Amino acid sequence: MPRKFDVIAIGTGSGASAVASHCREAGWQVAIVDSRPFGGTCALRGCDPKKVLVGAAEAVDWTRRMKGRGIQAAGLEIDWPELMRFKRTFTEPVPKRREDGFAKAGITAFHGRARFAGPTTVHVGEEILEGRYVVIAAGAIPADLKIPGAEHLTTSDQFLDLDEVPRRILFIGGGYIAFEIMRQAPQRVAKLALLDTGARPETEEQTARRQTPMAAAPRTQHQTRATRKLFRPTTEGMARAKMKSGGKSADCTMWCAPCGMYR
Repeated sequence: MPRKFDVIAIGTGSGASAVASHCREAGWQVAIVDSRPFGGTCALRGCDPKKVLVGAAEAVDWTRRMKGRGIQAAGLEIDWPELMRFKRTFTEPVPKRREDGFAKAGITAFHGRARFAGPTTVHVGEEILEGRYVVIAAGAIPADLKIPGAEHLTTSDQFLDLDEVPRRILFIGGGYIAFEIMRQAPQRVAKLALLDTGARPETEEQTARRQTPMAAAPRTQHQTRATRKLFRPTTEGMARAKMKSGGKSADCTMWCAPCGMYR
């Protein structure tokens, strides 16, 4: 027997939660669905955890800048495992807190993948939901590079949950996602390499317009033009890129697609 709602929101991030809350406040019957832990990208895998890591990097950076000006910075470094434990104190409570908030507001929550069976009919497991309206706010995924070995690439989701930071990191894409993650990498990361299809990463003007900490990102070891033919992840989970300076290996290869390459 189908369960009827005025609106069905797919996703539990900022967009879907706002729609669900406002519609419920207007007296509508609302359902919300997510196949992942409740909270969405910003709270769990994006903005909020990123700010914790960037904050630590900025604290170290500013302290080192003050060396010789009344601040002793010897031995200062980021303890990555401890920092990740601290980050999880922000992210781990989110799913339950978000679900409790839905229940308190009278929003019916469903865990599972939503599959359309009609224009406004959605299946979630064995549940059948019918709505007058359906709002899709499930976020985006990186575009497929369509190259052999792409399965070995690491995304920002995975990087923000690493227990140990890799010693060598290769970034594919010269947009703001790559530079924000570079900013988070501790100083003990031996090499940061960047591959981009442009002659150079984002211009200073583009960086300034975004008003993010990218301008203070550490210099990359290599910045060069690269095409998909120049990049080949290996079957061992490493990555190899033929750059102007010769073949280089990385312990972690980040696929940092710009917004235009998300789907």
